[in-house]
Amino acid sequence: MIHPAALPAIALGVAGIAAGTVLVRFSEAGPLATAFWRLALAWPVLAALAAVTRAGHAPLRGSALVGVCFGIDLAFYHLAIGLTTVANACLLSNLAPVVVTLVAVALGWSRRGWATWASLAVAVAGALLLTRGGGQADQGRLLGDLFGVLSALAYAAYQLAANRVRRDGADTLRTMAHAALAGALVLLPLALLRGETVLPATLNGWLVVIAMALVAQALGQTLIVWSLAHLAPGFSSLALLGQPALVAVVAWPLFAEPLAALQIAGAVVLLAGVCWARHVHAANPQETRADPAL
Repeated sequence: MIHPAALPAIALGVAGIAAGTVLVRFSEAGPLATAFWRLALAWPVLAALAAVTRAGHAPLRGSALVGVCFGIDLAFYHLAIGLTTVANACLLSNLAPVVVTLVAVALGWSRRGWATWASLAVAVAGALLLTRGGGQADQGRLLGDLFGVLSALAYAAYQLAANRVRRDGADTLRTMAHAALAGALVLLPLALLRGETVLPATLNGWLVVIAMALVAQALGQTLIVWSLAHLAPGFSSLALLGQPALVAVVAWPLFAEPLAALQIAGAVVLLAGVCWARHVHAANPQETRADPAL
């Protein structure tokens, strides 16, 4: 039976992580520094929640690997948001399930059936339409699209690392707390090496990164992780695809980034392929689910 709070929880969680994507554009810190603050400020909140709820154990080494992968994912994701459209960055980063499916097939965790290859082909075709459908793109935007794809690769690594930790019986909330700290420790030196502005200059700048930490990371991620345990895999996959759709709709008027007709078609095809890939992978009894929230 579906928990009565699961549906509103995943809806609020999706809205939270979508808000985190949009807020990147308003940050006064550099892209990697913004990602650092998202995790660093969320860490004490998550740690406090783990303590209050008396969460179970989580191995530091495994949780640290989860955090490093997530930190790298956020680094590429935020760089993509600064170079290409917000919609492109978000949609391309959602190719992560496709990457996970490819890894599962390569390692023998998933069957090499026609549905697997067809779903991957559909997702890739959608990505090509999305990146090429807006007409002639400059080098900066193409680089941003590439960073979006690299974000998907890093997030796939995060999913696989999270799988391993959860199979060992680690508590999800405590793992998220450890991972947030590990990711922040990776992002700060990278931001400094790039010469980014680390400290927001105004109160509004601080409010932006605090909102990202609380709304996107602590609230959004936690609600999605909790709701996934109480929803059918097929429905949760569809619900999670609401994030890129919501981001695309909001970014259109907010940043004057309309999608051309071919890009809209590409977005629909890409999301259909991703949803299909998730369904095929989840239907395999050897599959072990990861937390698919960004």
